[in-house]
Amino acid sequence: MINSLQSLRRIFAIVIFLHHFAEFHAGGDCGVSFFIILSGFVLCGGYQHRLDRGQVSVRKFMNKRLSKLYPLHVLCLVSAIILKCRSASLPVIGIWIGNLLLLQSWIPVSEVYFSGNAVSWYLSTLMFSYAMFPYIVRKINKQRGANRLLYCILGSVCLYFLVIQIIPENYKAGLVYVNPVFRIYDFCLGILLWQVYDSLRKHSAIYSQILRMPKAAKTLVEVIAVALMVVYVILYPFVPVEYSLASYWWLPTGCLIMTFALFDRSKGLLSMVLEWPVLVKFGDISFSFFMIHVLVYQYLGIILRKLSIIPSHGLMLLYAFILTTALAYACQCLFVKPMSAAWMKWTGNHRS
Repeated sequence: MINSLQSLRRIFAIVIFLHHFAEFHAGGDCGVSFFIILSGFVLCGGYQHRLDRGQVSVRKFMNKRLSKLYPLHVLCLVSAIILKCRSASLPVIGIWIGNLLLLQSWIPVSEVYFSGNAVSWYLSTLMFSYAMFPYIVRKINKQRGANRLLYCILGSVCLYFLVIQIIPENYKAGLVYVNPVFRIYDFCLGILLWQVYDSLRKHSAIYSQILRMPKAAKTLVEVIAVALMVVYVILYPFVPVEYSLASYWWLPTGCLIMTFALFDRSKGLLSMVLEWPVLVKFGDISFSFFMIHVLVYQYLGIILRKLSIIPSHGLMLLYAFILTTALAYACQCLFVKPMSAAWMKWTGNHRS
């Protein structure tokens, strides 16, 4: 595990929280892009060679992914249904069934892909990337000529930018931001970043030079990577929506992930901060935090109104953040991990 990247999970989960409740408009787009790209990067580290060598089957790989994600998805969906049960109708029930099956992100209509627990569209999109992952990495492993792979990448990217130009305005969010076919590009970027990172690590001369860089030089590179992301956030309002929804974030996110992966445990100042155990521990609960934060905010608002307590917006954010963090930790320890273990034991894959 790369500790600094684990801590960045927590930071970007907070960025998404601020997007939903504090009018940080860039937070949703950059946060989602970060998580999808990082997923491709991290999965390569854990599974690329194991899948290629046949040590893990595709079925076991997908089952492992489901065991970590699906139980919490169902719990959050039930919580969302309880929250909205007074307005339930037959068409909504049909949409919820699609949500239960993680199919909602395939329909470019906000009432569908934001149904149930609104953020669960991300899981729907991510499951498609997971399903494609074994075939993508096998294709990369079998690719003998770098030129052929490069042409394939360039052709795919050109096609992407051509298509997003002609998508009608009212479908851009549902397709460019949400749809699994479009977000697979972010995921593949993470996979390609891992190939570069892994090649640098195996090239001992280059990697040794990186590790021997002075602390001040490493810190400078880290600051530049963070500053690049900040600049992109500042310029975000001026970028056409077809780019700002996803592809705009490819460069700064890629630089951020690559920088902190290469400098992991190498004593750059920002890496040292991100490797603090408390931040890494918070990174461990980032998925639970992400999944429950909207629901916690909604339920907290209902409870406070029933108690005739009307806090300021700032206090409401603080209460929701603290409560979400505490519940995410409890949820991770008392529900996600036990349910994942039970799932794997029940399906007979606890050794995979």
